[in-house]
Amino acid sequence: MSFSSSNTNDYFRNYLYYFGIGDQWDQKWRDRSLLGVNSYRNWEYYFDEGHFRNWIGTRPDNSTEEGKQITSAIQRMFQCLNIVREVIDHHVECLLSKDPSWFVMRGGEVVQDKETEETTKVVKKLMKKFKASTNEYFSDPLYAALTASLVEGVGYLRMTRLPEYIALESKDPWGAIAFHSPLSRSIDVMKRDGVGKPLKIKYFFDQDGKTIEEVQELDIRTGLTHFTYKETGANKVDEEFSLDLNGQLTISEIRRRSVITIGVKAAQDAINHAATLIPHNNESSGFYSTMLLNARPPGRFETDDQGNRAFVPERESFVLAPGVINFVNGLATKDPNTGNITGYTQPTVHTDPPVPVDSFESSIKLFSAAIYRLVGQEYRLTTNTIMSQRSREELRSDFQNTLEKDATRIVEPMLANFFMTSFLLGKRGTNLDKYQDLSLSIKMNIRVGLPSAEERKEVRESYSAGLLSKETAIANQSYTEDAEGEVDKIAMEKKEDRDNTSNNENNGSGDSNGNGNNGSNQPIEVTESLTNVE
Repeated sequence: MSFSSSNTNDYFRNYLYYFGIGDQWDQKWRDRSLLGVNSYRNWEYYFDEGHFRNWIGTRPDNSTEEGKQITSAIQRMFQCLNIVREVIDHHVECLLSKDPSWFVMRGGEVVQDKETEETTKVVKKLMKKFKASTNEYFSDPLYAALTASLVEGVGYLRMTRLPEYIALESKDPWGAIAFHSPLSRSIDVMKRDGVGKPLKIKYFFDQDGKTIEEVQELDIRTGLTHFTYKETGANKVDEEFSLDLNGQLTISEIRRRSVITIGVKAAQDAINHAATLIPHNNESSGFYSTMLLNARPPGRFETDDQGNRAFVPERESFVLAPGVINFVNGLATKDPNTGNITGYTQPTVHTDPPVPVDSFESSIKLFSAAIYRLVGQEYRLTTNTIMSQRSREELRSDFQNTLEKDATRIVEPMLANFFMTSFLLGKRGTNLDKYQDLSLSIKMNIRVGLPSAEERKEVRESYSAGLLSKETAIANQSYTEDAEGEVDKIAMEKKEDRDNTSNNENNGSGDSNGNGNNGSNQPIEVTESLTNVE
């Protein structure tokens, strides 16, 4: 029995391979994918691709040589100030900037006894392995899956047993388990229950030059998860088996509304349009230009062999530089009848300074603000001096609420099932009776910037009232990234304080009345830490 993982490359290179340059799709991927053109275009916005395809300015006529030159100039100077990627990354970073708090549950109650000691230890190790599982372009699989859900509306997490590491299972039953976030084009959800939860999923991956289909289906009658493996197009099943995973699949789905809406795309296109015009403006009018009207530059008349007189300008005699004085003559005016010179024109000088880019900068700020507003991150517009501090706090609170909804409705329950299933996968779906009533409770520690003094005070008060665990309270203070480790340090320091106090009391000499002291006739003072551990 073995699971195989997808050999994933860079995210966007996979998508380019999927569609091909110029949207020439590779047939074998197109036939089996659920990824549509809109999803592909969304990834273009995230990865700074598409360029001239998303150009909203006037398109030159490429049938003419001049039009081709203009098109080439636009492509050469195309600028992408990617606000779309910035707001998506910010959304994910706020959700994942701190490790989640988690507990083992039995019957809805947090438990920590000898029966759950193994589960706690293994899940902790699996979470560390999960976080260290890079997903090529992204830092970890959850980052990749959440980013995909924000870009195209769906993302996936998958656990697997890598055949290359099966030998490790003799010492560690979970040694071969690995995690990754498969691309949506490699997933086909074939069946869902009444509320949309996947019951049957087909997953495609490449192995030894072949495309393999993994089909996993939950049998609602037995509660077992059935797996089959075969080569795409083949009738023969190469491998099949069933596991008791407590009614779960090894692929989890994250679905939410994509933030790359039509309005967001339009605003990003407008930003790129204005940003592209700036270097074009700099190239065409980045220097002072001087035009002399009704003037003849320095030079001389010469007569050729045929007796024709022609004026030859002496360009080296006319220099535009600081401190230089140039003399130019007016053009001679002649009598049309006699050809005699009647006078000279009055030369004038016209100077064009570089064109300012203020209008372009204003456009960029306007449409950037539009994107922040559309995705609920308007509180980040620090240059908006009209916005009061109170309004900014309310907008920040609104974004916090959006993150809380993502966490409680999507991420937390999905991760709880995912890691509990990975624990059961290491058990090979056997001897699970004592684990059937166990579950995980996961709490995401969201951070939208550093908390204010008032917010930190509220956290401390909630902890003192018994509304928060110590680990969650420490995490929400944002003084450390390792809240769990900080709890252990506090407990250790408490123990050391008690031991030192006990030693001082035992070693202190008594006075004539039998009262102990610390050998310096000073009272022993035990200082409690700021956080009560006991």
